Amino acid sequence: MKELIILDLFLSRVLRETGDIKESSTLSKLLVETAETLNDERLIIEAYLENAYCLWYAGDFDEGIQFCNHAQNIMSKSDGDYKKLYARSQIILGNLIGDQGDLDMALKYYTDALKSYRSINDKDGIAYSLNNLGT
Repeated sequence: MKELIILDLFLSRVLRETGDIKESSTLSKLLVETAETLNDERLIIEAYLENAYCLWYAGDFDEGIQFCNHAQNIMSKSDGDYKKLYARSQIILGNLIGDQGDLDMALKYYTDALKSYRSINDKDGIAYSLNNLGT
């Protein structure tokens, strides 16, 4: 079952990136429910973040922020190693907040993501953060 959720997370990303936001959003909401049923912390976090991305693409910034905050709450209460997921959540929050018009706060989220990616030497994440800081 866990493997199917991982595949569905990937499918949701593909749908989102190819412009099928409605289908991606529907799938990501189902993934949240399924991950919660399995009580798999990492999958729950990833499903929340995928849902937040979908909501950002759909222009539903407030609900996207809520999903990011849920994911961050889980990470903050956990002993798990979620530095990369935390950094991703900061990027998503920066996108959501920036599109609401608070560019200074968005820059803070992007800068925090950059620090997190640097702390784990994630070169792709570093590049992604720098790209967001430069736009």
